[in-house]
Amino acid sequence: MMQRARESLRAAKAEVADGLYNNAVGDAYYAMLHSARAALASRGLSFSSHRATHGAFGREFARTGTLPRDLHRHLIDAERARGAATYDYHVEMTEDEARTWLQRAEEFVAAIEEFLDAATE
Repeated sequence: MMQRARESLRAAKAEVADGLYNNAVGDAYYAMLHSARAALASRGLSFSSHRATHGAFGREFARTGTLPRDLHRHLIDAERARGAATYDYHVEMTEDEARTWLQRAEEFVAAIEEFLDAATE
């Protein structure tokens, strides 16, 4: 799962560099989603829907203070941004928006990697 997260993050970076801002927002979200699923899997939890993943991530990590609460908010907001970037043909993400989501995804993935590393020590 973390491999997929890192691949999505790499894709988002390349897309920002290429001016493909809508695609970058989508891949930034998927980097977060795959990371969230990896964190949940470390606790033996697995969910097939995005919404169920978001909810469980909030319950398991944000509400308990295990991970910063803003990560949960970023995950939810990133899905909304991805939906607009993917399905709303009137939406054109700007470079600033894409860079913001990329930065949030990088922070999210790093936090999950740190959490998973600490859990295996």
